[in-house]
Amino acid sequence: MRDMVRGGLVKEIRLNAALSLREVAEVVGVTPSAVFYWEQGTNIPRGKPAVRYARLLLELESLARR
Repeated sequence: MRDMVRGGLVKEIRLNAALSLREVAEVVGVTPSAVFYWEQGTNIPRGKPAVRYARLLLELESLARR
């Protein structure tokens, strides 16, 4: 996940899926600002939100490859 953040991939995945920060935040169960800071690499997701975020990103990335 850290490599995905450093390379800007997490934001790219979200934008390619046409999702807003708010939409991702609702799915993950955090605030939009938390997702923003994760995408910037300022903060790192932890706990259950980190698991939900990682699963969402993997699912979106998988869908994009189809």
